[in-house]
Amino acid sequence: MKTPFLGPAYTAQSKNLADSQCINLYPEVAENKQGREVGAFFPCPGRTLLATCGSGPGRGACVMGGNLYVVSGFNIYQVTPLYVVALAGTIGTGTGPVSMIANATQLMIADGVSGYLVMVTGGLIIASTIALPFAGPVMLAYQDGFGLAYQANSNTWWQSNLLDLSTWNALNFQSTISTPANLVALVDVDRYVWLLAADHAEVWINAGTVGFAFAILNGAYISQGCAAPFSAVRCGETLLWLSQSTQGQGMVMQAKSINGADRVSTHALEQEFAGYSTIADAIGFCYQENGHVFYVLTFPTANRSWCLDLTATAQMGIPMWHRRAAFINGMLNRLWDNCYVAFNGQNIVGDYLTGNLYSLDLANETDNGQPRKWVRSWRAMQQSTIAPMRFSALQIEMETGAGVASGFSPNLVLRYSDDGAHTWSAEMFRAAGPEGATSQRVKFNRLGSTRRASGLDRIFELSSTDAFKVALLGAELVE
Repeated sequence: MKTPFLGPAYTAQSKNLADSQCINLYPEVAENKQGREVGAFFPCPGRTLLATCGSGPGRGACVMGGNLYVVSGFNIYQVTPLYVVALAGTIGTGTGPVSMIANATQLMIADGVSGYLVMVTGGLIIASTIALPFAGPVMLAYQDGFGLAYQANSNTWWQSNLLDLSTWNALNFQSTISTPANLVALVDVDRYVWLLAADHAEVWINAGTVGFAFAILNGAYISQGCAAPFSAVRCGETLLWLSQSTQGQGMVMQAKSINGADRVSTHALEQEFAGYSTIADAIGFCYQENGHVFYVLTFPTANRSWCLDLTATAQMGIPMWHRRAAFINGMLNRLWDNCYVAFNGQNIVGDYLTGNLYSLDLANETDNGQPRKWVRSWRAMQQSTIAPMRFSALQIEMETGAGVASGFSPNLVLRYSDDGAHTWSAEMFRAAGPEGATSQRVKFNRLGSTRRASGLDRIFELSSTDAFKVALLGAELVE
């Protein structure tokens, strides 16, 4: 009897209702619908070290002129396609996310206090502070040759001169029109400028007017504002952000057009967010790999990272969230990833603990040599039974004997709960097979029975910290 193995992470307010963990695994559906199963779980990428930029933390990254520029702590670094690192300048703050944009010859950085310009002239890297007619540039965007920035603690946003990020005219600014709420985020999506205020969102376009070139797009109004500036991210042709409004906060919204936005978080995830001491520091990024589009959302204070697989969401018809985590000293923590950039054909992240730059590497089962842990928990039956049930054995359908180091045999760990994930059995271990054991069966025997006195809701939890090629196709109850 097959168990409902494939699905998202979903832990409800009451574990007795739902408790399905999915950590460092993402689902992939067999699109031809002729696979052995509907789909399978594959491991999230590990991290392969590319370069080190100072002592960190990594705060932002942007590409200009074929090179990568990284803000690490107080410093700006240039990184070549061969990952040669050179100091390019400094900025006035040492922590917190920065926003970065670039044209063909100039790169601008905003740290919430000042603006900074980086140029390469005659082979020399020149970094300087920009004389802005306003204080506190928080977030930048770039459209049609104009740099765009919003001013901290205001509903005012500004425009640079055309093709010149170093010059900002004191008359070229505008304010949000719908309400006077302060701006929180500014994002360019398909030549629409989204202004996310604290309680709503407006959409502006380049109207070509003299002076300030942008005008509001009438009728494009969304009554969900933004709770965290750096949660707002363009994902393909859509925009995702952690929202708030005059009626509450903590939903993740996706705008697929200028005509509205859809909730893509779940009750389970919103309950999780509600337990965090703050969500205002959330950091998001979007990347694409193997046909999947992922939106990664990290909460630094809460020490948690979550990921929405937009591709699987479209295929399955429900929000397909999973948790991503670094495994440190036996504990699951937030991802190391603190900023993201696509460069040199790789998805690259900066470390929040160090100045390291890593590639997100599906071929690496570790985080820069550190072990990683994946976890999947699921109910044995789609619905709990009203009578005790005996579980003779559980067989894990998976790929074995591939991608295993010579002389090593990885293990899987299983435990189970009969009371809705409140208490758990002892751990059981089974070998997943050495290299070449491609027909090995992974089966856990003697799994006992549910009892009325101890609960009638069997939940299985499968995990591993061993490095090997993981492909989990399903799980079946067998005699």
